[in-house]
Order: sequence, then structure tokens, then C-alpha cells
Amino acid sequence: ADVDQYLSRRFPGHGLPPELAHVLHRNTDGNPLFLVNTIDDLIGQGQLHPDDGQWRLSGPAADIASRAPETLWQLVEKQVDRLTPEEQAVLVTASAVGVEFSAAVAVPVGIDPQRAELRCETLARHGRLIRRVGIAEWPDGTVAGRYAFIHALYQQVLYGRIPVGERAGRHRWIAERLERGYGERAGEIAGELAVHFEHARASERAARYRRRAGEHALRQHAYREAADHATRGLDSLGVLADSRERTQQELALQVTLGSALTATQGYAAPEVARTYARAWELCAQLGDPPQLLPVLLGVGRFYVVRGEFQTARDVGAHLLTFAEAAQDPVMRLAAHNALGVASLYAGDLDAALQQLERGLALSHASHPGPVRSHPFRLVPPGVTCAIHAAWTRWLLGYPDQAAARAREALALARSLDHPFGLSYACHLAAGLHQWRREHEAVRELEDEALAHDTEHGFGLLLAVGLIQRGWLLAEGGQTEAGLAQMQEGLAKHREIGAVVLVPATLALVAETHQKLGHPAEGLAAVVEGLTVARRSEQHYWEAELHRLSGELALQADPAATGAAESHFLHAIEIARRQQARSLELRAAASLGRLWANTKNVTEAVTLLAGVYDRFTEGFHTADLTDARSQLEDLRAQAK
Repeated sequence: ADVDQYLSRRFPGHGLPPELAHVLHRNTDGNPLFLVNTIDDLIGQGQLHPDDGQWRLSGPAADIASRAPETLWQLVEKQVDRLTPEEQAVLVTASAVGVEFSAAVAVPVGIDPQRAELRCETLARHGRLIRRVGIAEWPDGTVAGRYAFIHALYQQVLYGRIPVGERAGRHRWIAERLERGYGERAGEIAGELAVHFEHARASERAARYRRRAGEHALRQHAYREAADHATRGLDSLGVLADSRERTQQELALQVTLGSALTATQGYAAPEVARTYARAWELCAQLGDPPQLLPVLLGVGRFYVVRGEFQTARDVGAHLLTFAEAAQDPVMRLAAHNALGVASLYAGDLDAALQQLERGLALSHASHPGPVRSHPFRLVPPGVTCAIHAAWTRWLLGYPDQAAARAREALALARSLDHPFGLSYACHLAAGLHQWRREHEAVRELEDEALAHDTEHGFGLLLAVGLIQRGWLLAEGGQTEAGLAQMQEGLAKHREIGAVVLVPATLALVAETHQKLGHPAEGLAAVVEGLTVARRSEQHYWEAELHRLSGELALQADPAATGAAESHFLHAIEIARRQQARSLELRAAASLGRLWANTKNVTEAVTLLAGVYDRFTEGFHTADLTDARSQLEDLRAQAK
């Protein structure tokens, strides 16, 4: 904060990137002498320069501000020269470890480890270049002091004294000493080991530790860090000759990368698609590797979010075939989930419910195994089965059963350490409550999800949250603001390649235009929604889109009763074919109002009562309450 304030005072109204203060602080530790000299050096080289009345940086902050100016470098060199040769040798070795180091690895050739630590302790006690930060205890019993360079510049200058030709050997020695010290627990410092093996040009070992570091980061929900480790691991593998072991290593890294990118960019992002396509190719080369399940899950989710539901169902069927052949309950659970979700969006509600409930039963029977297993690190299977079963039950006309399944999904998600899975469950549960028109429940769930989405940068879920919160604004009277936020969320949703939920979102946009008295814009949104639904075979919301077509046609021209009636009848036909009783009720209510206004009151009563009377629960929900009130009015009118 102080560095940022200094920049603001020295360069009023600057156009410098916000990360510059972080880079400068990291490289100078806020030392005023170092800071001012670094900035003067950037100006002197023209890398920090005025441009049209504002100061700007000619390149990325991390690249430009990471090199120490020559004046400071010389200043530190003089301080180092005042040390004894032995002290210099210890610190030069320590500089290869990093800004922080254990005295157990700061041991130059020819110096006893205890003597090396004594040199470190003496220097730290007198505040000369390093300070003590604690004790390092390794699993093999090694206990040594832990130290840190007072400024990152000290470490850079000392590391610069190591001849380039000797650096690889130094890093290999450090890495192998750390490996021996940690033994079977080397995974705890996988990231550190990977860095040293990379500098040592030991590519295979570097890739192996990058994979372990990436998997650890995923378990800690550090998704960006996991993606970085996986990407660096793949870079290390790039120099190795083809072999089965190399292929297995690459597959494991691609699976880790796929999970990390899915969380931050969304299921259908181009990078996610490329990652899983390559993983699938590697699976084909290896036969049936252990990573087949997470790869098929990733591929299936990609096709669902892209709106390619038949392909998604094919992937689910492929999973089921493998599961039955292997008698693997975890893979069978994944298959039922994949088939159920794809069937739901395709509008095959009966098949969807059967698959999802089978998956839920398997999840209950094998709890907590699949919940915590490697392939389900983003969304636990019980959560996704339960929440999609909730959606399916609402569509089928069972609002109370739907709410119970949603509560089950949320309870499971909250009981686990799965932030992505919890946010996912909150958003989809909010969607159910949105259908039930329960505003406060939607608000509470979206607030809960937003905290996780923001902390972890869940790209797709942030877009869904914008849409839901926009709907809340519109429902609360801020119609224009709500519409703008929904459209922003929809644009972000599409930017990452997502097609799923687009027709339903366009239905919300159309309803909001209807509230604003803009029937032409509403009809355009409906037409677009129907087009997307047909292209993607995403049929679950088609009945509602056709109902809205009728409502907007009447709003545009109250005399267009024939066209409106046709839209309402088509909506009822689709809903009946899909057994989507909740959407059939909405369409029947719209047609009933139209018939009542055109003196067909008896037919309106018969139509609406015929749908309403088939419900066995949920009579307190908004749609059923409105339908009951409408029926009472129609019956009074018919007398």
C-alpha cells in the first residue's frame, strides 16, 4: 500500500498497471533506497515514460520491474565483497535455493554442514544480508535453521555469481538433498522440487513433481496454481522422447489441467476443449488407463455445456458400457449422472429422472467413496444427481419433491470441502427457486455462491450468478438495470462457449422486455431462444418459450388472438409430450385467460382444471396459487 501511495504521489493521475506496486514491493521489500533507485532506473531507460499527460509502462510490469538497476546491483556487490570467502560461498549456495532456505542445503562443496549453519547464524545475528525465520525439520530427522534474504535483491546478486555452467549441477544437488530429506513425503514440497529439477534440466523428474504439485493445488482448491503447475509440467515433457511412460505422465498432467481450467474458465472454454481432446487421444494410445473416467467426465461435461446433447449422451453410454464391463460402481454412477443430465436438457424428462435417481441411489450406497474420489474433485456426484433430479421433478409437476432434492444437494455440498461443487449447487438450486418465484431463497443462494465464485474465479458460475441477480433486480422493480445485468451475464456465458441455459435465459430476457412494454424486443429474444434450442436440441424449455411468444404477440397487438392461441396450444402440446406438467400449467393458464376474454369461459375452466387437478403437491407455490385463483375467477364468471 505504501509503494502504491508513493507511485500516486510521484506520478499524479498515472496510467500505470495496478500490479506494478506489487512487483516493486516484492523486489525491493519496500526499502526506500531500493525503491527510488529502481524507479529512477526505469525512467532512465525509458521503460517508465510520460505519454499524453500520463505516466505509462512500456511492457508487462512483471518483466520490466523485475530487474534490479545497475547502481543497486553494485551497492549489494560491495556488501557481499566485505564478507569472508567462506560466508560468500555459503550465501551463494543458499541463493540457488531461493529467497528462503534451510541451512541444511546451504552447504558449499568442502564445507561441513554444521560450519555452514554457524556462518548463517552469525550473519543473521548481525543483520548482514539474511535473517533467521525459524527452524526446518525434515521427515528424515534433519533439523536446521531456516533463513531468508533480507531483500530479494541480495538473493539475485548472489545467484548472479554462480557461473551459468554450474547452475544446473547446483540445483540438482539441492533437489536430490531435499528428496532424500523428505522421502515418501516429497510430495509436500513438490512445487519446490519441480523448480530445482527444471533448473537442473532434469525434465522427466520436473514433470513428475509438477504433476504432484498440481494435484495438491487442486485438493487445496488453488485452481490457477494447479493450472500453472500442469502447464509447466507439460512444457518439461515437451523435450522428452516418446514412450509409454511419457504418455502416461502427459495424460495425468492433462487431466489436472482440465480440472483446473474447467473451474476458472468454464466447462466449454476452448482451452478446456483442447485439453480434454488431447487427453482422450492419449487414452486411446494407452488403452483403458485409470484416467479414462475423469477424461470421459470432462468430455461429457464439455458437450453438455456446449449444447451438444446427443454427443453427451453417447459419452454417457460409453461410460456405462465400460462400467458394466468393469463392474465399477463409481464409473456406473458417473454414467447415470451423465446420461441423466443430457436427457434432462434434451427434454426427455422421464429418462432423465430414471438415470439421475439411479445415480443418486449409487451415491447413497457407496458414500463417501465417490464423493471424495479423484474424478469428482469439482462437483461431487451426489450433488449433481440430486440437483438435476430436483429440476426434473419440478418440470414433471412435483414442486415439493423438487425442493426436497435441492435441499439434499445443498446439504451434501455444504458438508464437503468442495467450493466449486457448493457454488454449482447454490446456482442450480437458485434456478429451481426462480422457477418457483421464491425471491428471497434465490437471493440467499446467490449471495452464498458469489463469495466462492469471486474468491476462486469460477468463470462460468460468475456468469450464471450475474443472470440470476439481474432477474432479482428486475423482479424488485429495477427492471432496466436487471435487464442490463442479465444481458451482461448472457454475453459472458456465451463468450466461454456455453450454450446450455441460453434458451431459458433468453426467456427471462423476454419476460423482462414484456414488463417494460417492449414486445418487439421480447419476441426477438424468444425467436433467438427457440433457434438456439432447435440447433442444440435443448428442448426442456421450449414449451415456455412458445407460451411467451403468445403473451408477447398479444402485447404487441391485442387483436392477434389467433396467433397467440396457436402459440399457447403448441406450448401445451410440447409440455404434454415431455410430461412437463409445470410448464403445461403455465401454458394452460395463458390460454385460459385468452379464452375467457373471447367468451370461451367454459372451455377455459375445463382446460385449466384438467391440468391443475393432476397436481398432488406444491399447492402453496406461486404457479399453483395463481392457477387456483384464476380457476375461482373463471368459475364465478361462468355462472
